Amino acid sequence: MRPSIVHGRRRPGQTNQPRSLFLRLSWPAISLCSAVSSACSCRLCLTNTCIVDGNGTLILISSSISTHIPLLQVDPRMGKASAVSSLLCCPCRCLFCGVLSCLFSVLTCIFFSAGLVALVLYLLFRPHIIRATAVSADLSVFDLTPRMWILHYNLSLALQLRNPNKRIALHYRDVAAHAYYEGQRLADAALPDFFQDTGETSPLNPVFAGDAPLVGGVAAAGFRREAAEGATFSVDVKITAHMKLKLWVITVPGPKPKIDCPLRIQQRNHTDGGAPPPEFHPTECRVWF
Repeated sequence: MRPSIVHGRRRPGQTNQPRSLFLRLSWPAISLCSAVSSACSCRLCLTNTCIVDGNGTLILISSSISTHIPLLQVDPRMGKASAVSSLLCCPCRCLFCGVLSCLFSVLTCIFFSAGLVALVLYLLFRPHIIRATAVSADLSVFDLTPRMWILHYNLSLALQLRNPNKRIALHYRDVAAHAYYEGQRLADAALPDFFQDTGETSPLNPVFAGDAPLVGGVAAAGFRREAAEGATFSVDVKITAHMKLKLWVITVPGPKPKIDCPLRIQQRNHTDGGAPPPEFHPTECRVWF
């Protein structure tokens, strides 16, 4: 559908001098002209016109209107125009643009304010991730019943949890420890809630005792392999909790820390009941939220 020229009545006293701004563009620039024509403002509506002359040159005419529609003036040097596309600023479109502009301004202000507050709080409190270390472990029982694949275990573990923050105290709730072997959960151990002041180190002593079936032959094969290699078993202990942060006199909800301690523990020798537990090398645990 070919667009037509939009005519308007000239205001009294208006001169014949064109007020429009002519910009010669190549034919592939029609997309740019359409994009420019989509711009509008509630305070100042713009009429953007695309004209194609007989030589195939695209001309962009841009004139300001407020309460009237001016006569579109074409430079006589351009020749006879073969196609004219005019886009006028209607009130509905200006209202839509105004709502979008207002919404964008509000969202930008919110995001900027939130980022500024977060930056100030970070520079003020300088938060650090807690550190967890497994300092000792005693695996007194770790036996597998043949054919039934029932694992009997007795594991005592000593962990140290350190709060490196200087301005943030921590309150732990719903603390629990979980023991895994070959990817299968063996047991859970509930731990008491505790408060950790700034720069303080708190001990955790979970104990796992009981029996659990090993599902699948892969886990049983892994147990037999590690038993034959010096009875040093790979046990994974994970700690979960809910945390609250104490900032001076204000207490706010905090993240949920997850602590993962992959351990290599040698089983105690059954033949010598009075012997101390085998040497255990302290292991740093991974902490994430």
